[in-house]
Amino acid sequence: MLTAYDQEFLGDWVNLLSHQRAAHQIITDLFTPQTIMQSETHRKIISWYIRFDLFAGMMSGGKTVLGREWFDACAEFYKRQARDKPNDFGARFEDMFATSRLIATDIALLLASKGTGEKSDEQFAYEVRALTDQMDDFGQQLDTAFTDP
Repeated sequence: MLTAYDQEFLGDWVNLLSHQRAAHQIITDLFTPQTIMQSETHRKIISWYIRFDLFAGMMSGGKTVLGREWFDACAEFYKRQARDKPNDFGARFEDMFATSRLIATDIALLLASKGTGEKSDEQFAYEVRALTDQMDDFGQQLDTAFTDP
């Protein structure tokens, strides 16, 4: 038997997911992964939506609604910005944030694929090791990102 709190939570969850789908529809109707990165305002919109999509995807135990190519386009854009402007701390921070969201996306996609039986235990273990290595490398980058030898 659901309590009033459970009913309210489920109602909020359904409402959240309907907002997620509506935002997804608007973004994908108006933009591609490349065109959304062409203006600062659009980059802020996609960064907001990516965080929203990751949260909803992980909370539901599923994958993100937005395809990985969107996360990758965002990460690549900020990686280029950080490379082209090495002294711009804002660019470096955005690069780190975008990279962390891409890794989180890969984790969500991997967990969702295991949950649906798309991955064998061996394939899952292999990809977990690869993601662990990727996270370790990213951790090293974070540790040294703002040191100046």
